[in-house]
Amino acid sequence: MKFVVTIFCFLLLACSSDTSKSKIKNGDYYPTYTKDLEDTVRALDLQYVAWACQCANWATEADIKKAEDHGNKLADKSIFVEPADNLVELPDTLGYSGDLIRFTGQFYKDKGYPQKYPKTEMQVAKSKVFRYTKYQVLKSNYRDFVSDTTSKTTQ
Repeated sequence: MKFVVTIFCFLLLACSSDTSKSKIKNGDYYPTYTKDLEDTVRALDLQYVAWACQCANWATEADIKKAEDHGNKLADKSIFVEPADNLVELPDTLGYSGDLIRFTGQFYKDKGYPQKYPKTEMQVAKSKVFRYTKYQVLKSNYRDFVSDTTSKTTQ
């Protein structure tokens, strides 16, 4: 577990940038490209993947396993998630490497970006976007991350 936390910390530091350059101007977001949702409502178990970029960062466990076993590009299978409204936004305690969440909702028909996805200096590829109306936490690594970080600072 400490290895995973170390990797996550490295990726987190690698993603940080000079905040004076990356401040978001009002309306400086990627266009979403589509407003049409697929008809099918589905439940997806998605795991958070910590990338060293602002890329789509949720994938199924099956896609993660295929990428590990066969060298498939996980980035091509990763998706964005978007809350249907602010009542179902993920709290700050979710979105740590390895978190597993069951999202219920629909995919947009075309690839794009979640609504109000901020533009930064890094160009981000379009991906499938899953608009969810509810979620259930299946596994959270928040406590492990906080306790590992706390124990390192107190030693």
